[in-house]
Amino acid sequence: LGAARARAAAASRRGWARARRPLGRAARLLAVCALVVAAIVLGKAGERMVRRSALFSVRTVRVEGNHHLTAERIRALSGIALGQSVFEVSPAEAQARLEQSPWVAQADVERRLPNTFVVQLTEHRPVLLLSLDQPYLVADDGMVFKQAGVDDPVDLPVLTGVDRARFTAERAYRTSVIADALGLLGDYRGSGLSAAEPVDEVHVESTGGLSIYIGSDAMFVRLGRPPFLTKLRRLRTLLQHFASSDRRPAYVYLDSPSRPDRATVYLRPLPVRSASR
Repeated sequence: LGAARARAAAASRRGWARARRPLGRAARLLAVCALVVAAIVLGKAGERMVRRSALFSVRTVRVEGNHHLTAERIRALSGIALGQSVFEVSPAEAQARLEQSPWVAQADVERRLPNTFVVQLTEHRPVLLLSLDQPYLVADDGMVFKQAGVDDPVDLPVLTGVDRARFTAERAYRTSVIADALGLLGDYRGSGLSAAEPVDEVHVESTGGLSIYIGSDAMFVRLGRPPFLTKLRRLRTLLQHFASSDRRPAYVYLDSPSRPDRATVYLRPLPVRSASR
């Protein structure tokens, strides 16, 4: 009988604990509603009372979608500080401040009463370093979004040979150069080459065509004008052919307009073996 009573008491305590959770949430909601009603009834004096209430002090800033910027940096950029009133910074103000950062493509900020902000970020994703007078980061959507700094990623393919004056003055040239370079990199990944032969550099030739330097030995591959995917698949076949030998191409030309099916290959010289004594 004593054991049965103990089990019944334990079950009663668990039931009461489960019941208290929604009751607690309801009590907090009622407190918020009461403060809002008081503010309406009492006018400006009530509004000041509500805004200064500890119930509306920021306890949580939840950040979603960030990859480069830390949550602490995002809070600092937004102007939202833990402990301040949730009414001190409006969502629109926080959003405008965040979007001043070159890393932020888009920000959405939501205030959730009584004490929470939710920040949803879309960051620029750098895929290319543009070499002009200084290196600049280029996002996967083609936007040149900031000058590269010491804390920014630099393990990216570098785009060289760009005419700086034309790039600055001519939108069509700027758009074409970036689009061709990003298209080439996308086709390179699609060709299956990127894992074994990563691209170090994309170079714009004087003709407007593109060349690349790939692999640990910076093999030079001239591709010419797009489309690139068929040429890159041909390059993959060539490299597979030489993988079983002790020779490796130094230069590969795949840019012949009259014979697009032809590749010209210059092999690296064989290593010199010393004579045995």
